[in-house]
Amino acid sequence: SINQLGTLIFKAVKEGIIKKYQHEDPSFTEYAITLANRFFFYVYPLEKEFTNPNAWIEAIGLCVKHYLTENESIDHIVLDDEVRSAFSFILQVDKSLNI
Repeated sequence: SINQLGTLIFKAVKEGIIKKYQHEDPSFTEYAITLANRFFFYVYPLEKEFTNPNAWIEAIGLCVKHYLTENESIDHIVLDDEVRSAFSFILQVDKSLNI
């Protein structure tokens, strides 16, 4: 079902964040999971349209780095369009909802 697709992408993103960052920096991982939880909660049911968990994992990691470096620009980072678009969307949702 469509609801299951949303749940699956959310689960894949959370698992991917843990896998990618947990050994690197546990507090970064917690921050990223918290951001993912809030973001996916606020965009429900739109997440059923998301098809690439890796782009969302990358984008959430970039958002956390962006916040931790006091909103340093990511313009110097080479990103594919899907990751850049996901990053912008997360920031937009975050800013409009003050999450």
